[in-house]
Amino acid sequence: MDWLGRIEFSTVDSPIGPVPPGEIVVVDPKTQKIFTGIYATRKICLQVPAYILAGLALYIPPIRNYFGRKKPGCNGDACEI
Repeated sequence: MDWLGRIEFSTVDSPIGPVPPGEIVVVDPKTQKIFTGIYATRKICLQVPAYILAGLALYIPPIRNYFGRKKPGCNGDACEI
């Protein structure tokens, strides 16, 4: 669905260490900022034209909390210890 070629898939080691199966890590190439969990999902959705509306919906806290509830740990700039 990424007909604009905005997403680059990579299997190199994650900058934050081992990634559990089923999880994703997104590194913004411009800022080198690292995203995981629902924030990584939002970042990807905003790059794929078919998923832009889903990505925008993830800015709404109740929607983000609902879909991100099973993704504990570090997300964007926040990290729960």
